[in-house]
Amino acid sequence: MEKKAKIIRNVISLAVVWGLCMCCPIWAAGNKKLSDNLRIAVTAETANVYSHAIESSEVVKHVVFGQQLQVKQCSKNWYSVEGGYIHKTDAVLYDVNKKHIALTFDDGPNEINTKTVLDALEQYDAKATFMVIGQNINSVTGELIKREMELECEIGNHSYSHANFKNIAPEKAQEELQKTDEAVEDYTGEKPTLIRTPYGLCENNVLCCMDRPNVFWSVDTEDWKYKDSDRLIQYVTENASDGAIVLMHDIYKTTAQAVEPILEELVKQNYEMMTVTELSAIKGVELKAGETYRLFEKKEESVSVIK
Repeated sequence: MEKKAKIIRNVISLAVVWGLCMCCPIWAAGNKKLSDNLRIAVTAETANVYSHAIESSEVVKHVVFGQQLQVKQCSKNWYSVEGGYIHKTDAVLYDVNKKHIALTFDDGPNEINTKTVLDALEQYDAKATFMVIGQNINSVTGELIKREMELECEIGNHSYSHANFKNIAPEKAQEELQKTDEAVEDYTGEKPTLIRTPYGLCENNVLCCMDRPNVFWSVDTEDWKYKDSDRLIQYVTENASDGAIVLMHDIYKTTAQAVEPILEELVKQNYEMMTVTELSAIKGVELKAGETYRLFEKKEESVSVIK
């Protein structure tokens, strides 16, 4: 009887292991070890740490935006941290030995030039933030916005008609933002995560009505004025700094042509190119609605251990 019970227990144990493997086939077959200099920073407002690499498993802890965690392994969808697993959509992987920068592109999408920018980003496994104009979104450019999301880039709301938010009432500003939200959602299913008011201008009575952070820049390339690829490449690579936000425009051919050599040089300078939200998480800066951000200063590194 005891022998039979032992056999039954073994069968049950095997069934449980098999079930977990079937639920997490990617983790079981595709996980890989990570070097000790890699961390993840939480990009979600709050994120769960699960006991197994499956969202129906037990939640062992909640982590918050900006929290840094040491990781040893990752799969297609999960990071393994001390004591559990966190979903990749809630965090960004970064190298503590590298510098980090956010490239941002205004006024698109553009049928030709935005595609060139995305091709370069994909080639270098880089990310960027696109501050889009709602009236430029149509059946063709809408597909480019979808591709931006597929490449794990970030979409920001840059108004519908590039109106000057310093000269319009809060109600009109809200209308501009809402129309662009709807245009983006039509193609991505999601609302833009950030706002950038046109011309870098905004009155306080408009800012206080915003439900998202307002993001400006620390490196103004003035690519719209010069329309010179060589100048743009030199300007960005000479003025890049850790935590910087770079302003460019993906509606210009000269800018689009400069992106690939810019990425090549930034990689040589030991940069990782992140979205604005990812960069803020890495630097430990909590983005707040109605606040304006231009630069993310480097903060002391702190690594949390899940217990």
